Amino acid sequence: MSLFVRRLCIFFAFLLVFGSFALAALGQTTPRPAPAAKEEMKYEPVTEKGFRNRVFEIRHRDPHALQSVLVPLGSGTHGAIVLANRDFKTISVRDFPENIAAIEEALKRLDKPEAPAADVELRLHVLIAGGAAGDALPEELREVVASLKTALAYRTYAPIAAAVDRVKDGTRRFAWSGQTEKIDASSNPTDRRPAMLRWNMSAIAVDRSTAGRTDVRIDGFEFEVSQPGTGTLASLRTDLSIHEGENVVVGTSTLRDRGLILVLSARVVK
Repeated sequence: MSLFVRRLCIFFAFLLVFGSFALAALGQTTPRPAPAAKEEMKYEPVTEKGFRNRVFEIRHRDPHALQSVLVPLGSGTHGAIVLANRDFKTISVRDFPENIAAIEEALKRLDKPEAPAADVELRLHVLIAGGAAGDALPEELREVVASLKTALAYRTYAPIAAAVDRVKDGTRRFAWSGQTEKIDASSNPTDRRPAMLRWNMSAIAVDRSTAGRTDVRIDGFEFEVSQPGTGTLASLRTDLSIHEGENVVVGTSTLRDRGLILVLSARVVK
């Protein structure tokens, strides 16, 4: 064999060995590490060693109403609770001993029977002004009418309706209705239909904040006079405060050539 052929065989043998090593190197891959398992979230309960538990029995007041007053007395630390239960009439507290003691003292002052609500006697008078003389005025309205004569042009005043009602201090949504035949708003003298009177209020409260004086606050007072086939003849909406025992002219309105006056008084029944 010639030298050239031998060298050529050695060259191809070298290429064959080198290629095998190259392919083996390319075929190897570096193994990737397995992703670390996510650490499981664990619930850590409150382990405040200084906390104590106490369940208070509520005897007289609403537990939920008391809860809003007691929460600020707590420490506010994570895990502290003031929890009211209306079904069992209890308040459960979890907090430091000094905060529980403060809540206990507060409950001794607050969990007491509520004073009974006072009764308020309301007297409503509806007067017609400018018509023919009618029924005699009640004695309690004479002073009011004397003042009206100096302020209004009408010379005659006659009562057409009156109502007396007793409601509790703090009452909400009280209503009254009635009718009278002493209001004739029709232009046809033969067409006399009774007028409907309605009045209501959204809230009433006795106010004793001023020493030696008692006022009655009425919110959302509404009065309306209507007649079938005619509709609303007069209406009044207002909030007012009445000094106990005084007659207050709540408002006036007109019915054709006459006037309609509403007088209200309040008396607190002890």
